[in-house]
Amino acid sequence: MLIFGALPSSTPGEEILVTISPFRYLVEKVSENTLSVGVLIPPSADMHTYEPTPQQAIKSSEAKIWFRMGSPQEEKLVTALRSNHPLVEIVDLSTLLPLIHESHCHHCQADVDLHYWLSPRLLQMMVKIVEKKLLELFPEREAQIRKGASDHFKELERVGHWLTAELAPVKGREIFVSHPAYAYLARDYGFRQISVEREGREPTPRELSQLVTELNRLHPRVIFSQQQYNSKSVQLIASRIGAKVMILDPHAENYLETLRTVGTAFRGAISPQTNVNDKREGLNG
Repeated sequence: MLIFGALPSSTPGEEILVTISPFRYLVEKVSENTLSVGVLIPPSADMHTYEPTPQQAIKSSEAKIWFRMGSPQEEKLVTALRSNHPLVEIVDLSTLLPLIHESHCHHCQADVDLHYWLSPRLLQMMVKIVEKKLLELFPEREAQIRKGASDHFKELERVGHWLTAELAPVKGREIFVSHPAYAYLARDYGFRQISVEREGREPTPRELSQLVTELNRLHPRVIFSQQQYNSKSVQLIASRIGAKVMILDPHAENYLETLRTVGTAFRGAISPQTNVNDKREGLNG
């Protein structure tokens, strides 16, 4: 498939498989870019509904390990991967992290929110998990892996401290989004996300009317959408309440840049002294 055809050539037995591109960034950081990493779901795809084909699993037959995210859409790949590559180790990161339950994400497994790469704290835990697994599989690269993990852990520490300061004005406030992708940021930094999407679908006319009434009361300046869930309802609501629509990409591979972009955008959305138009540039990357 195209996803794997674009990968650089790799040494047999040294390819890592991940479900989404932010996980590739994580593995590359920890390994200091010494391993070839295959991605199952393209960044532009809706991770909740995209279904990788069994052929993609077959294509990754050199992988020693698959870091999966815990999505139901991955389940059919497990059988395909096991039948073609029975020795591959499968690590479900969602089972190793303190995740948010009672999520409003309709497509998430057992009502668990799977957007956990948008939390510096959880990413630091993922660094430790990936480091341990890579050391088991590639002991000859111990020095590189330990250095990569240590350096990236510190990077995430710095981003976490920056977000604490940047999002201080957002604490206790509401952020308005098309899709509820920011529950972990909201939990970690004390704000609330209000989603236009209702359990994985567009709002009904009645729900839309209720949303407009609620948002007219709260007077949001910005509603944040994203390319994967850029719903028509968001544009309609924004036009009715006089808010701007801004596009973010929480699925972008470089989550360090994503977290900085999101932090700046969220602060700008609630700070009267900040011109949100000034924040528009760079919000897609």
